[in-house]
Amino acid sequence: MAPAPDRVLPQAITWVACYAAPGQAPPLLARTLRPTLGRWPVLRISREVRGGNVLKNVLLAIGSVVVALIAFELLLSARPDLLADNASPKFVFCQGDTQRYRQDAVFRKAEIPGSIYFENNGEGWSIHLNNERGFRDIFDSGDQHAIILGDSFTRGTSVNDHQTIPYLLDLWHPDVAFHSFATGGSGTADAYRAYQAIAPDWDHRLVILNYFLGNDLRNNLAGSVIVEGADEGAVRLGEVQMASAPKRLLTRYHRLMRANSHVYNLTYTSAKIMGSGRKGDQLPPDQLARGAEITSALLLSLGREAAKHDADLLVVIIPSWNEIMERGAEDDPDLQRRIIDQVAGELENVFVFDLTDDIKALGARSVYGQVDKHFNPLGAYRAAKATYEWMHRDWPRGTQTNRAAPAFDDDRWGVERPDCDFVDEYRERLLNPAATMHLSHAQ
Repeated sequence: MAPAPDRVLPQAITWVACYAAPGQAPPLLARTLRPTLGRWPVLRISREVRGGNVLKNVLLAIGSVVVALIAFELLLSARPDLLADNASPKFVFCQGDTQRYRQDAVFRKAEIPGSIYFENNGEGWSIHLNNERGFRDIFDSGDQHAIILGDSFTRGTSVNDHQTIPYLLDLWHPDVAFHSFATGGSGTADAYRAYQAIAPDWDHRLVILNYFLGNDLRNNLAGSVIVEGADEGAVRLGEVQMASAPKRLLTRYHRLMRANSHVYNLTYTSAKIMGSGRKGDQLPPDQLARGAEITSALLLSLGREAAKHDADLLVVIIPSWNEIMERGAEDDPDLQRRIIDQVAGELENVFVFDLTDDIKALGARSVYGQVDKHFNPLGAYRAAKATYEWMHRDWPRGTQTNRAAPAFDDDRWGVERPDCDFVDEYRERLLNPAATMHLSHAQ
């Protein structure tokens, strides 16, 4: 009597996976499965192929894959804990194109001009309003000017508009307008490119570069940077290469799938890990050395460019979650600190403030998101507070006083869920912060 199929199949699979040589079936498999093939439709493919019924089996295989994908999607939807760092942000778009970013011939990348949307990056919903240039900065408070450059930490991923670093600085300095040109996924090369383009627009005395130790150096490797020497013209930026129509279509499809498919996110993240390693992995020594050379040249060029406009450059160092938690910091942060300090030592108009000690004192879990490792509202506040107090206490052109920043306020202004009807009310308060309007959207 042939063994029961429910006992034979696992044993056969084990033999195929572990012991069978290429092109040779194990004797046990050939001996035991032959009488039971008729009971397992999935195993009849070879017999039906011989009979010419290829289409039926192809459709059966495709159907099985579709059913498996649907089941996996449902499982991941029911068990969000299995997603970990593989989840993609969720969006509800209220105004503008239904995507965040566009290619830009000047800035390389910016968000959709005038776009308004809600984003959930794993830390709850936040509202985002972009200006006519595609940056998250619709409020300017004074007739003096400062410029802020940076990446997603400065842009304010995971926090509302009124909780971002640029907005808080604008709010606390009623006589100074802080113009933000921060974009997610950017590095020092993008900051330098942006500054070259917009510096002539305002008479300004301060440029703030929020430098993230976690990935700014490696982002600079992909910034089309040509290092030409140690003199004033040390860096030349290549022209922005605009993507072709097919590539833009593929990018749009990729973002659509990232926003709607758990399985796609898991597959995409796994492929990224296999291709470039997990977060916290180090660059190879040759790439690290090249990245250090490029970063040093970019910082020198940015400082010299600021000096041409009679402006100082403040580099605010933002450590990564991995460094604070001692889980393997990315790309030798101590080397990056030395580069920044060397630039500050060489150029009289460059200053440095490192947030690391402040963040360590508070604890990483207090200032970074629990799922997404950007600053939470307290983290953004502490970065703005440190900058504000440096400007008054340590900046040679500041008030030279120990003026303290206002106390932390965790009021979300009613932003709890996406609601496009709520946008006008929120924007009115954003543009008129002195108003006493009470937003009841949370209910």
